[in-house]
Amino acid sequence: MKNKWFKRVLSGTLAALLIAATIPVSAQESANGGAGQTGMSPLAEFFDESQLNPAYIEWLENGGEGLAPSAQNFSYLTKSYARLRSMQNYALLPEEYDLREFGLVEPVPDQGQLGVCWAIAANSAAAGTLLDQFPQTSLSPIHTSWFARRGPEEEEYRYTDDPYLAGGNDSLAVATMAAWKGPIANAKAPLNSDNQQDPEENLRYEADYHLQDAYYMPVGNTYNLDWEWQIANEITKQLLMETGPVTISYFAGGENTYNEETSAYYNSEFQFPDHAVLVVGWDDDYPKENFSEGNQPQNDGAWLVRNSWGTSWGDDGYFWLSYEDQSIQSGNAYLLEEADNYANNYQYDTMGWSYSVALAEDPEQAKTAKAANIFTAEGDEQLEAVSFYTTDAGTQYTISVYTGVEEGQPESGTQQLKGQTGTEPYAGYHTIELEHPVKLAKGERFSVVITYENPDFAAPLPLNGARNQQRTTYRNIWAAVEKAMSV
Repeated sequence: MKNKWFKRVLSGTLAALLIAATIPVSAQESANGGAGQTGMSPLAEFFDESQLNPAYIEWLENGGEGLAPSAQNFSYLTKSYARLRSMQNYALLPEEYDLREFGLVEPVPDQGQLGVCWAIAANSAAAGTLLDQFPQTSLSPIHTSWFARRGPEEEEYRYTDDPYLAGGNDSLAVATMAAWKGPIANAKAPLNSDNQQDPEENLRYEADYHLQDAYYMPVGNTYNLDWEWQIANEITKQLLMETGPVTISYFAGGENTYNEETSAYYNSEFQFPDHAVLVVGWDDDYPKENFSEGNQPQNDGAWLVRNSWGTSWGDDGYFWLSYEDQSIQSGNAYLLEEADNYANNYQYDTMGWSYSVALAEDPEQAKTAKAANIFTAEGDEQLEAVSFYTTDAGTQYTISVYTGVEEGQPESGTQQLKGQTGTEPYAGYHTIELEHPVKLAKGERFSVVITYENPDFAAPLPLNGARNQQRTTYRNIWAAVEKAMSV
């Protein structure tokens, strides 16, 4: 603890619960109260349905089981990252790389018949950032799978009879970890595909580590031009070297796509992904001839991938996935810290980033928006960090903190932190340490206000929510935002 009189606390602005934007706004209301307003502008006017991932729509129409694609269509990120990379100087990338040589890969797990590939990949990516300091780290995918779908909020929006068969994705894993529902050591809730036991309820908010950042990557060829996915591959390689293993998803069920002799996969035609795995390296010179005869890519080069089907499959549980595989879709990199970094975590809904919204019709004006949350301090504490999502590559942010605010008015009271600025090169979830921590008194109402400025993507506000299998948007996804708007 930096101050023995104050607990270190984290504030999460995980959804745009109070909004001001470049369009006129005359009424703002928090999700936790405030007088109703008239003259609301339907949020649907500012929500572009093209943001929905086609793979997600098909997944819902097919029953919503197995690997769940992200609801977001992240194809725009490849172009954003291409711009970002062209503006920055990166180190030369080696022709081949293998994180196993550095001891940064967990042993190969066996998921058996459980649909937890997504949670295995996410926890293994997260563990990979810790293995250099804590070589025995192994994190529990069962804890993530169970508590992502069990609980009052979780069951309302993500209910399933069997959380281990329902599937999931990186967005779900990030949201769960960001709420400090894990990650925990695998030994506390072990994976046992033959006789899986459910975690005890007292483990729900136990976390051995805290998620600090999660970077959403532009991996894959879907929707993208050749030059764009080559840039995407370079970004992925950079993250592998900077952070550790990363997750991706691909289609594992095609005919003549897997060469058992060489443990090499290649889908020559687009397929929606059905399996999440862990990328641990690459080889630019991996021979194209190693893929199945009659189904080979045009060029050499492949990702080194750790699977979750046990060591008897593939090359001791590993395989090669062609750079040109047409089914690859976006993945994530995770960064963790030990759980003693902060003592408290303020946030509201824990659904994570599900949608992105613009509050102006003009594309340039829509790239800038403001969001806020109002909280009440639970004790004498010191606010030392703020977490939030960004929707674009290279988003600039400005953070302000107010104390003594009035209900529904986040910029009232006393401004304690005046406009801390920064830039996040990667889209995703971020934790920013405050330059000047803010002391809070028990019962004091305080706010965190963030201004987003996106370089390219004209929907800077990340919202949380879920859709059911009939593709009905749950009401409370938009409720707080619509209440905040009067134009």
